[in-house]
Amino acid sequence: NSITNPVLAHAFIVAMEIKPNTNKLNKCDTNILDYYPLLDSYVNNTLAADEDGVYFVTNQVTHDNDGKYKCNKGKLIKLEWDNVKDEISLGFETEYENAGYRKYGMANVGSGTTPTIFNCKHDPSTKYVTINDNACPRMNICVYDSFDGDLLSKTPVFNKMRSCDEASFIGVNGRIVAENNFGHG
Repeated sequence: NSITNPVLAHAFIVAMEIKPNTNKLNKCDTNILDYYPLLDSYVNNTLAADEDGVYFVTNQVTHDNDGKYKCNKGKLIKLEWDNVKDEISLGFETEYENAGYRKYGMANVGSGTTPTIFNCKHDPSTKYVTINDNACPRMNICVYDSFDGDLLSKTPVFNKMRSCDEASFIGVNGRIVAENNFGHG
């Protein structure tokens, strides 16, 4: 739970432009358009994207009063591209519950899921984002509004002290499928 060597570098999300260029050996030019710093954070999982933005979860490194560094906070973040300013902008940051330790079967502390974007059959125009939160004693399946990050549902699943997930959920027509990775080593 606590470490003596904090994260020495922050994570970044970068937006790049790729243009074909047949005169080059790799046949393209790449340019960094913008980057977004994630202070005192790291990203363990992959990004999910749709036409409205990029969604991902972070784990935060915090400094406690006892002088130790802990990783007991996390966020679901949505970044958007601002076409007027030609830069990355924050869509939302929403904290999720993080037990602060790596559960048996997980690779890291925090949510093990890549966000899943889905909608419901009865209202296909409204989109949702779901992750697990690494809460203790049971992880929760958390459903958020993809527009503003509001937490809409938080449901505990699997057995107490025996729940974790290292995979992206499946979300189709308002139904979510999750697996329990606890004990997988």
